[in-house]
Amino acid sequence: MTKLLNYNSLLGLNADEIYTYLLIHEQIFDDIDLHSISLKNCVLEKCTFEKTILANSDLDSSQISDSIFSNLSFQNSDIVSCNFENCTFKKISFKGSSFSNNTFSNCKFLSCDFNHVDMHNSTFLNCVIEHMNVRQCSTSLNNFIECTFIQSKINGNFFFNILMNCIYKDTEIDISLVSSNFGIRQASLDQLNFSLYNLQDLQDKLVRNNDLFGAAVIELNTNDCSYDYSMLVCLQATFKQIENNIIIRSEELRFIELLLDYFVAEDLLAPITIIQLLSLVEKILNSNINNIAKSKSTLYLNYIYNVLFKAYQQFVSDLHNTLSEMANDKLPVTIKLTFENEPNVEMCAILTDFQKQLNIDSPAPVRIKTEKGSFIDWIQTHDEILKCLQIIISIIGLAIKLKPSSKKISSKSSSNNEAHKSEKSNISQDNSSNNSNIFSSNGDVLVQLPGSIIRQINQVQTEQAISNAVNVFVINNMTINNNYHGINKYNIKNVECFYG
Repeated sequence: MTKLLNYNSLLGLNADEIYTYLLIHEQIFDDIDLHSISLKNCVLEKCTFEKTILANSDLDSSQISDSIFSNLSFQNSDIVSCNFENCTFKKISFKGSSFSNNTFSNCKFLSCDFNHVDMHNSTFLNCVIEHMNVRQCSTSLNNFIECTFIQSKINGNFFFNILMNCIYKDTEIDISLVSSNFGIRQASLDQLNFSLYNLQDLQDKLVRNNDLFGAAVIELNTNDCSYDYSMLVCLQATFKQIENNIIIRSEELRFIELLLDYFVAEDLLAPITIIQLLSLVEKILNSNINNIAKSKSTLYLNYIYNVLFKAYQQFVSDLHNTLSEMANDKLPVTIKLTFENEPNVEMCAILTDFQKQLNIDSPAPVRIKTEKGSFIDWIQTHDEILKCLQIIISIIGLAIKLKPSSKKISSKSSSNNEAHKSEKSNISQDNSSNNSNIFSSNGDVLVQLPGSIIRQINQVQTEQAISNAVNVFVINNMTINNNYHGINKYNIKNVECFYG
């Protein structure tokens, strides 16, 4: 293992030198020429750089914490894959420098010159950025999380960034950038004095110019309920461009990947949307289109596909576990569904269609009454049908696990159920035991399936049930364009179920 070498202040740092695996602790560098210095895999702690020339330098894969950089030049430098924590940059010239894959946590940038800077794939977390004037620079695919911008101006080539929960004080942002960056939400719009009327006007203009991608990004910023629809529009617009051999910027495709990463991590996309997005990307990749636009996009479309497929697999796994825990005692159950507004299709009819798809031998669910106000739908059925309902509400993105209350069950049924669970548990343990031992008694390596593949095999029935649920949506003409006829996560307020 490579060890860090302690920095010896007597030896000093010199311009044009390369330093690797160096630990520099509590050192002051004042009025020194360190141009073209290279620091790679180094650690700097509690250091101060004052009036120092660091132009044409390389900072690579280094960690810098609790340090101060003041009144110095970082011009034409490369800062790559570094981690800065609790650092202050005051009156620094970054002119002509390149930032890539860096993380800045709890840092302050005070009156720094970012002119002609190339900044991408970097994260700014809880940073203060004061008197930042972004112009004549390339700034893309960065994450600004909970940052505060003070007396700054952002315009020009500032595209495809994510700005979440940021505060803007006396700051100006070109309104057109709302169509190419995500996270400028309602509170931010108010701070920036953007009116929804002006944004609507910009959105209409983009639609007239066939820039559906930009129009969809504005919708993402201004409408919290539009994530599913807007992401589908983004990918559909991408498909149209590829069909017409219109080259798409790689940054735009990477931006879609970043957005999907964020929405998936925050559970903001319904699984049925993820399924539709997967189908759309797969359609693009497997199409017979053979042009330059597709060849230049394929790599990034595969990145997008991987994000979606991973999210889909996680959904299947979670749903499989939820269904495995549900009882199947063939007991009568009453379901109470509370809607914001009455849906255009009866849940009872959907459950009946789903029951037929799954060949469940049970009495069909029956609507017993409805109530007005918030629309309330009461359904009488048996607990086998609860799995149908669980799949439906899970696929539309409702994080509700159905667990009937006031369960009435005979001791015989209970013991049979426990025996079944015990048997199931023993089988699971046996599989786990078999998989953990990869050597035979004579030391030969045994052939075995990886755990991930075994899990997929176990989840085949769940995936088939998901496919059947999608068929039910198709049969009932439930699409995102008609908000699934009111069977969606925004209209369903609560789901309860009771035995008896």
